[in-house]
Amino acid sequence: LSSDCTDVSDTFRGRLRPVPPKLEVDRLNLAYGLCVDVYISEAWWEGVLFDHEIGSEERRVFFPDLGDEMNVGLQSLRVTQDWNERTETWECRGRWLFLDLIEKYREDNYLPVSVKQLWYDIRDRIGFARIREWTCSTRNLWEDLMLEVIDDNLKITINQFLHDYDQELKILEETSQAVSETNACSSGVLTIAPQEEQFSCVDKYHKPASQRCFFLTPVSGIRSEENYINRVTEFSSEISTAAHENMILPKKNGNWQPFDCVAKSAP
Repeated sequence: LSSDCTDVSDTFRGRLRPVPPKLEVDRLNLAYGLCVDVYISEAWWEGVLFDHEIGSEERRVFFPDLGDEMNVGLQSLRVTQDWNERTETWECRGRWLFLDLIEKYREDNYLPVSVKQLWYDIRDRIGFARIREWTCSTRNLWEDLMLEVIDDNLKITINQFLHDYDQELKILEETSQAVSETNACSSGVLTIAPQEEQFSCVDKYHKPASQRCFFLTPVSGIRSEENYINRVTEFSSEISTAAHENMILPKKNGNWQPFDCVAKSAP
């Protein structure tokens, strides 16, 4: 073999090695996080069990190198074994150290994101160069990097929560202000928009429609516009009629007062 095949990693993954001994797969001993090999397309792919369906004939397997997962039948699984060059023996790899630490941190602290997202973040960190491969078994290297990533994600989650909380408070304040203004209108003064008058008479009682107001009480509530206009029109007509009578009829016998009224077309 040429030297191109010898500089892969210190764990001997990817190098030629003896065929591992066949181990019987006991479906009752396939725990979450156990490292397994999956036979796909005439090759064995390294992954980890990613569900808790112990005893099932089909399991969910996550492939850290690929960042993907799939359902696999037990007939396509085997427990991962690593070749020990020093002792020249095969040893079961066991559980993925990353998932072991995740379980520990989940008991002690809150995990702000999913397990897969944490793995993606760790894999993209500069510090992962010291770990090199997901099969690394040096615990302190994993602990330092994982705590750093969990802390960063927790800060992002808290900042996002505070931002969303501020936005909700702002919406509540705007809604409360709108309700207050609505209540003020319902218990205050209702002003009718100017409408064209049928007659315009010159007298001291006449006021433009834009200046006419109708006072409401909280008990009576908001009255319909039609009823209001009828009452205001009736009230205004009574005043105008009385004023016109005073202007047209003579105050004394034989003396007539001037009358000035200009008719306008109805709206």
